Amino acid sequence: MPVDTCSSPLRRGPLRRSAAARREQVQVSRAGHIVTNGHAVNLGGRIAVRGSDGTERETALLYSDEAADLAVLRPISRPAEGALIPIRSPTAPIRWNEAVHAFSFPESVATGGLFPHLRGDVTAMEGPGRNALRFGISAHISPGFSGGPVLDDDGRVVGIAVIGIPGSGLNFAVRTGPLVDLLRRAGGPSVVVRDGIGRTPSADRVRPFVVQVLCHG
Repeated sequence: MPVDTCSSPLRRGPLRRSAAARREQVQVSRAGHIVTNGHAVNLGGRIAVRGSDGTERETALLYSDEAADLAVLRPISRPAEGALIPIRSPTAPIRWNEAVHAFSFPESVATGGLFPHLRGDVTAMEGPGRNALRFGISAHISPGFSGGPVLDDDGRVVGIAVIGIPGSGLNFAVRTGPLVDLLRRAGGPSVVVRDGIGRTPSADRVRPFVVQVLCHG
């Protein structure tokens, strides 16, 4: 069933800087659907997202998948349609030692902050406890990267970053299978591709699609 606990208007007042306020999200549909980690938004607070231009938009929580730790949100006011970041088809298998790129929202857009970009490789086919919904990567996923996109060398989303095991050097991402399934349930017309499109990921190319989630108290 759709979850709509975060669609009420934002309350006026200071921003509550919580752990959820530093989660990242990636826009994946022409209707403005946004994906992030489920634990980041299932806190009962009112949610907004901030883009690279500094603009905040009120956002509704549509669906959440606890097993995959994914959530789909959509701004209350629909954004203008534009280019989308493609999602790699779940039928295109992830390979050992495949190069990946993780991105995070900068600490401060107002001061011209650069979008952090981590490079790594695929190091495991499963997550902790033999979790088949996840795969391991060598890129160090700090809390600021959790919920952000993990891309392949062709610029396709291959996963959504989740926090690793502290002190272990083990980091993980959620596969695109549960991501695509959740978007279909939410009615998000995403772009899913199997073949490479030859667009090496860079901060400039990813910038329009990565937003920051903000929780107002």
